[in-house]
Amino acid sequence: MIVADLLKQIGDTTVRVLAGKAGLSRAVERLAFCEERSTETAFRPKTLYFVPAQWFWRGSPDVDALIRRLAFADASGILVQGERVEPLSGARPGTGLPLATVLLADQLQLPVIDLGRTDVMDWAERIAAHRLNAKLSVYQMTDGILSQLLVAWRSRQSVEALTHLLGTLLNGTCELVARSQAGSDAQDDGVAEDASRAAGLRIREAGDRLHGTADVVLRGRKDTAYLLRCETKNEPGMDAVLCRVLPVAATWIEAAFERRVLAWDARLRSNWELIRALIEAAEEAKPDVLFQAREAGWDADKPHAVVLVKLAVASSDSAIGIADPARALTEMAMLQRESRLIAVAETELRRAWWWALGAVMEPGRFIFVIRRTGEALWGADDLKAVMLEVQKHLEQEKTIGLVSMGIGRAYAGVEGLRRSYREAKEALDLGSLRFGPGTVATIEDVGAERYLYRWYTSPEAQQLIDEMLGPLFDLPVQQRRAMLETIAALVATNGDITRAAERLSLHRNTVRYRLHQFEQRTNVNLSDPENVYLLSLSIRAYQMMEERVARFVQAEQNEGESF
Repeated sequence: MIVADLLKQIGDTTVRVLAGKAGLSRAVERLAFCEERSTETAFRPKTLYFVPAQWFWRGSPDVDALIRRLAFADASGILVQGERVEPLSGARPGTGLPLATVLLADQLQLPVIDLGRTDVMDWAERIAAHRLNAKLSVYQMTDGILSQLLVAWRSRQSVEALTHLLGTLLNGTCELVARSQAGSDAQDDGVAEDASRAAGLRIREAGDRLHGTADVVLRGRKDTAYLLRCETKNEPGMDAVLCRVLPVAATWIEAAFERRVLAWDARLRSNWELIRALIEAAEEAKPDVLFQAREAGWDADKPHAVVLVKLAVASSDSAIGIADPARALTEMAMLQRESRLIAVAETELRRAWWWALGAVMEPGRFIFVIRRTGEALWGADDLKAVMLEVQKHLEQEKTIGLVSMGIGRAYAGVEGLRRSYREAKEALDLGSLRFGPGTVATIEDVGAERYLYRWYTSPEAQQLIDEMLGPLFDLPVQQRRAMLETIAALVATNGDITRAAERLSLHRNTVRYRLHQFEQRTNVNLSDPENVYLLSLSIRAYQMMEERVARFVQAEQNEGESF
């Protein structure tokens, strides 16, 4: 309520606005009595103050200071009992107030109101009644919004539907954004109450608009934090509605998020449990596993091939560009991306008349069991051609990007499926290391090096790494990374320094200098072809072990964060 509305409610013709008519739009929430002239008195905003008439006598030195302090405190105005204000010489006609007082009140737009024949308690009662009605309206609106939102939540509507419904009920807009994209709204400015700050609630005014945000956090999940951000009209009592509605709505949206995450997690991982029971069991597959596989579409009498897919995201921590499953993404974003990757791959394979069963093995790594529909004879090259098309479609997805693939040959039966899985694993790991991220490789593409696959992770390989590269691990990270990249480029070009420099986009002399530093530190003669060959083995083994360690650490973190 504003001062002008209060005057209309009083409706007494004897009530006069003596000064400050431009300030009748000031808000009114309470009435108080100003009986002391102390400069230490703290005035409250949106408060109408009843001031004794004698304060305005010509001899009062405090009247200007009073008007200034009330105006700066954003008070609603001043009430005086008019018949007690004595007409003074030099006063504005019809007001009985000193001209300087009237001019100052007009300048600061602070209303000075003569009560006339009305009683100040009548004004206090009307203001109190308005406050009670406003509170009742807030409670009724809050109850109506939460009731409708609860019905929607119980009917298991989606997160997006709940968010949109909340915006509609608030007569504004509502959206859910990641905290990393929230900008200044993520700051704790403009909070209405300390309790709101503790609850993650922020309310701020921006002209005729009111903005509110509340935290939405998936408990126990890595870095998964969002802001429930609402905007509505800055109407009386709306800030109180937001303070009551947003924390409850955020809790229900968190629960809806959890439902979605659990459903995605179960769907994405359940196929992997079935496939793993077929390909990793030491004994023969159990009858119930075979039955579930047949129910999923697998046919033991027909040849199937295994394709492994890895998100080809270069790790900033890697010394030689080892792929790492995008640690910067939240778990929610990872689940969305995993679900999308499987959906796109399976859809494109079906369009090309291939049957596929996809699953998530671990964050950033996927497995597909595939066969050609209606074709008796087909091979890894046929599958590679269609997987290259699938890769193109995946690259067009902004949340997926580049992927690496390893393709095993097609075999029938459970043992054949296990063999195809081993070949796909070797093709993925060796193909990515040999040809770089984004490679689609069959077991034939990696050549004879596949026979060294098991050796690369053996104790003997670790011993060779220590002998050939060990001294480099005492260097600072940046220097070690540059040295290893240079050696990797050298062995990839069979010892050709010029081609190695082109591969690294460096000057030939820079590469020579790095190689000289390497020889001095390791006592390895790079002019010896045998040393270059041993370096190639040690570099490849180091890359293989580095990636396995990164995957193990990520799996340990995910397992630890799930509790």
